Amino acid sequence: MQFGDWKKRLLGEANRLVNQFGPPIAVDFGAGSLKILQIADADTPQLIAAACVPTPDELTDDHAKRIQFQLEALPKLMRSVEFKGRRAVCGVPAPHAFCKHMQFQADPATSIAAMVRSAVPAQIGCDPSALVYRHIDVGPVGRGNKNEVICMAASRDLVERLMKGLKEAKLEPVGMHVEYTATLRAFDSITRRNEDARLTTLYLDIGGGCTKVTIAHGRDLVFADGGV
Repeated sequence: MQFGDWKKRLLGEANRLVNQFGPPIAVDFGAGSLKILQIADADTPQLIAAACVPTPDELTDDHAKRIQFQLEALPKLMRSVEFKGRRAVCGVPAPHAFCKHMQFQADPATSIAAMVRSAVPAQIGCDPSALVYRHIDVGPVGRGNKNEVICMAASRDLVERLMKGLKEAKLEPVGMHVEYTATLRAFDSITRRNEDARLTTLYLDIGGGCTKVTIAHGRDLVFADGGV
């Protein structure tokens, strides 16, 4: 079998599975509302289904109680609309996520991931095992031997709680993102070309609880910050 024929068969099988099980359902535990959304992956994305539950006013500023309310509301909300499949991705709510730019001295003997796992708990003041980490290496800083790294972390208890909530809603968790990377993935359909890597784009998310700023080169995150 020629490589081209093998590639076509592989892509065909991937498309068949997506059509059978559906693209992932996005779950957003936002400050203003709990939102669920499913979009068909095509050149022009198409809405399959969407629904939301507004946050009661008295819970807007109480992050812990709001998450509990939304997790309890999720199963009923899922039953209110018809989705394709049960695979789901969700975002870690911004108030519960640590995100900070840090610089690390390049060291062949130590990985960037290890540096992040050491530096972030010191910033937050907690046990390293209590966190789940992600990082994005932006690249060298100036003429020195340092790298700019976007460090992200969330409470391991929260991540496990969200995963459990998705499963109790009869969903199959396949991914979890911080809001900055989730924002970029929402625009993949218009930044997918090779030449788009030269584009610099600022994404401004004016949310119900905080405003987030993301800057990307094509699909690659290079800056992230958020505040009230």
